[in-house]
Amino acid sequence: MKRYTAGKYIKSDDALYEVLHKKHSTISKADFEITRRGDLWSYKAPEQLTADELLPGIQNRHYDRMMRTSNHSTCIVNMELAVFETLPSLACSTNLPSVEVWDFMWARNSDPDSQLKHMQTTVLSDIASLKGHLTRPREERTTRIIAMSKAYSWAPFDIPKEMLQEIIAQLDVTPEILPVFFSFRRHTNRLEEAFSDSIWVSTSKDFTELTYLLKYTETRNSSEAKADWSIRQIGVYHRYDPHAMQSTWILLFPTADSSTRRDLVNELSSTCDMEQTAYHPLSLHVSLMQARIHNWRLYVSQFENEVWELANLAFTVDFESTMPFQDAYKDISDLHYIETRLATLPPIFDAQLELVGQLDSLNEQFFHRSQVSEETCSKMKETLGNLRRRLEAYNANVAFVLGKIRSTTQLVSDTIDLKSQHTTEKVSDQMLILNKSAVEDGTSMRVITVVTLVYLPSTFVATFFGMGFFASRDDAGVHWTSSPYVWLFFGLAIPLTLLTLGYWRWSLSRAVRSRTMQDLVKSGA
Repeated sequence: MKRYTAGKYIKSDDALYEVLHKKHSTISKADFEITRRGDLWSYKAPEQLTADELLPGIQNRHYDRMMRTSNHSTCIVNMELAVFETLPSLACSTNLPSVEVWDFMWARNSDPDSQLKHMQTTVLSDIASLKGHLTRPREERTTRIIAMSKAYSWAPFDIPKEMLQEIIAQLDVTPEILPVFFSFRRHTNRLEEAFSDSIWVSTSKDFTELTYLLKYTETRNSSEAKADWSIRQIGVYHRYDPHAMQSTWILLFPTADSSTRRDLVNELSSTCDMEQTAYHPLSLHVSLMQARIHNWRLYVSQFENEVWELANLAFTVDFESTMPFQDAYKDISDLHYIETRLATLPPIFDAQLELVGQLDSLNEQFFHRSQVSEETCSKMKETLGNLRRRLEAYNANVAFVLGKIRSTTQLVSDTIDLKSQHTTEKVSDQMLILNKSAVEDGTSMRVITVVTLVYLPSTFVATFFGMGFFASRDDAGVHWTSSPYVWLFFGLAIPLTLLTLGYWRWSLSRAVRSRTMQDLVKSGA
């Protein structure tokens, strides 16, 4: 079995096990080895679960807004074909709103600080009402915002393709918005978390049009003590007609309950905030960027605190004690996980810095075309400059933390290497002592062997003639006589010697075969 990852919206390990057990009923929960690292679940299985198979394990707060359907009514944008394409996925319930349209209108006069005269919010859940609303004539000095949301951030939009096609057709939206829609397709991991599609801008004397992705971070609803941060995105489309002083917006939100969406609704409900939007066509862009920009600092600080904790552990390693290598491996894994979470930020900050630069250029163009006053242009330029400096500061801080992670990872790796070298040196010292002892033992054995060789012949002769098989007589000279049974000595000694040598030979060959088999088993493993 191989290890795979599951989405961050899985309710619990039991929920993931139920999904796995339904597909692989013969495998126990322990064999699945379900674990959680950060905001991702991992498991072992013969094959990876598909997105549809994982649906029963998704958190109820997202799943209860959706239902399974047999038709293909949920859509994403196929960027290659530049058309909307349906997917066999999740569909929005018929009693759920699909699109919200916010219309704002100001008193018709030349004063840029004119008061808000009318504000209307319309919920459109079918194509007939949508078409009727979009084809209705608009007055001058109006702002229209079309807001669309998803059931949860990794799901596609709960909107039929016909409604999306109607919006693009009625508003004459540029096809360049298609890559933005494509970024909101369904996925089951942190796909394209660092990707921010470059801002697209088109300006002429009749209108200004721009579209882009805006990344931000916010905490998810969680009962854990530590904040659970998630990087999300907003799709933005803006078309401004300077002659009629009309702005048309399409805002794509990651979730309907997103705090950024709620805050924007509250701001737009405030008269003074909407007056500011009428005051400068780019004000809403700045509001979207400022809404959650301070969260980046909190996001980085949380991971930086974990880096310092791991660094302090590496600084206090005792070389004389036994090193817990499993804990050291976990520390390195945690550092790599933090690095992957922070490595996405520099591309995001670079894209937002480019966005600030483009907004600054548009601000200058509006001033030169007398579409905004000098004071308004100056205030916007000052605000954009403050945003730029803050983003540069965050980018520099992320670069420092990433450098700290690399140095801490290197420190932990070097500590493990030094500890291994230290242990190897201790083993080498012990082996040296054993080798010296073996040399001394070998010298002693050689001395004993030499002494034995010196005394063995004489001992053999003395023992041989001292046996009862031989006798001597002194009458009329020295005479040696032997017993007729002397052959018994040779008859027993020679077979016993051969038996001893044979047993030694058999034991030696058996030991050699055993070592050979063990080596083969180890090499095969």
